[in-house]
Amino acid sequence: MIGIHGNGGSGKTTIAHAIYHLIANGFESICFLENVRENSYKHGLVHLQDILLSNIFERKNLKSTSVEQGISNIKHWLQQKKILLILDDVDKIEQLQALAGKPDWFGRGTRVIITTRDKDLLVCHGIQRIYQLENSNPESNITASARKDNTEQVVEKIIGGQVNGSLEPLFSEDTNVDRSKQVSVIQAQSNAQVICQFNENQAEFCHTCSLERIESANITLKVKEELEVKDLSLCAKLASLEEKKRELEEQIRAVKAEISDSTAERQLLREKELAMEKS
Repeated sequence: MIGIHGNGGSGKTTIAHAIYHLIANGFESICFLENVRENSYKHGLVHLQDILLSNIFERKNLKSTSVEQGISNIKHWLQQKKILLILDDVDKIEQLQALAGKPDWFGRGTRVIITTRDKDLLVCHGIQRIYQLENSNPESNITASARKDNTEQVVEKIIGGQVNGSLEPLFSEDTNVDRSKQVSVIQAQSNAQVICQFNENQAEFCHTCSLERIESANITLKVKEELEVKDLSLCAKLASLEEKKRELEEQIRAVKAEISDSTAERQLLREKELAMEKS
């Protein structure tokens, strides 16, 4: 078993994919279990055990009802098979115990590659061949070229079995690993990682822009609502003033009518007085 550890975004999955494509032809069957951490939380370990067996045998009826039964099935069906198994993004010892508990679960020549952020997890599982990615801090300021060179170096070390001295090579003697193919695969994986990161950045940028637009729209809507409330208030005040105006006009007309009547009465009295004086 081989362990690769480093921080998130350091290229663990890229290296695992590169190795997978380089040496897959040297094995009877292959299985790449991606996002072990996420899928185990979402679907459980039994689901991952079923996927492992289904990928190896390309059958859908190898189902388990418990983790213990899944372990028994893996031992039974894989003990005589030479397979390449990659467990990507492992974060719990229970995941390793359920999917690749011991080397003798699998046939001679089998290779199990595990990527994780936790080195102690690999040590606890008894894995001796452990590779740490340099510049594994995702915030470190390194160029894409430097990251690709580091990826190539790690892949070469893993394939050649060089860690803390010379150890057993990753691939058997009958497996041909072409150097040009290795470079092209690593380049393709690195490019894919860069594209993926670019897409993630673009998605985050679009998400931020969308939030800003929504916030701006909400502010505009709020201002519009406030203006509408003010308009309603002004309309109500205007209607009240119009009513008061009508009332005042009625009062003025009434006063004028009274004044007119009073003037007429005085005129009539004056005429009577004049008539009496003449007589």
